[in-house]
Amino acid sequence: MNLAQARVVLRPRSTPEVFDLALRFTVAARGVLLRLALITIVPALGLLLALYELDVVYEPHELWLVAALLTPWIVGVHVIASSRLLFESKPPLRAILGHFLRRVVVFTVASAIVVGLIAFGALFAVGAPIFAALFLFYIEAALLEGQGPFAALGRARRLLRYRFGAALLYVLGLAAAILTFVAAAESLGHAIVRFVLQLGQPFGDLEGDGISAFSILGFFLALPYVAAVHFLAYIDVRTRQDGWDLQVRFMGLAAGDELGGDADASASQAALRQEGAR
Repeated sequence: MNLAQARVVLRPRSTPEVFDLALRFTVAARGVLLRLALITIVPALGLLLALYELDVVYEPHELWLVAALLTPWIVGVHVIASSRLLFESKPPLRAILGHFLRRVVVFTVASAIVVGLIAFGALFAVGAPIFAALFLFYIEAALLEGQGPFAALGRARRLLRYRFGAALLYVLGLAAAILTFVAAAESLGHAIVRFVLQLGQPFGDLEGDGISAFSILGFFLALPYVAAVHFLAYIDVRTRQDGWDLQVRFMGLAAGDELGGDADASASQAALRQEGAR
């Protein structure tokens, strides 16, 4: 991995900056993410529809539960896409999906453990977000760092040894982002179907029924953005722990020396000293 070729500036960022950068990141990569969504989100919607039509699940809370259980896999694929997009403008979808499939068993085991812990935490007042924060980066550890299921959980804990407060903010922020997507999809969908087309409510109503086609669609459409925030938060932690921003500056110094750019090198050295003093 050549850090100097990253398409995002590697530097420590605040939590709001990460969320803002993730939005611009997903918009810039909308072409790739849209094609990936057709491969991941459309089948998930089809599965929910099939389960509903076959009367396997039909209660709103059951449908939301299935959607939640599908979430780690969709987010995992999009985290890999985000990691590729960090260095490539148009990564091949075959490479993204191939990477995920090579790690799918390990990732599934790790996801099952984390989902089980979050479900256990949900029995208590604030247990679910705490467990979600503790193991926030197990996805990156399992998929990007090649860790085994239990090693990925341990790696996720070590990454957040001194950053638990920030991790909790990320979890709460991601939950708020998903709710925003759901509310926006619900409002826009009803505005078009009910008021513009005058078709009533053929796809259900979130407020009255507890679920609707629009709210489910909004939930799944939020996941590429969730994955981008997830990955960029991981990059921020790695930058803070491993000094990736300083490494990139050193690379710049080395390149300047090779080109004989003494003046540029001096300026870079001054900037490096200032960065180290912060």
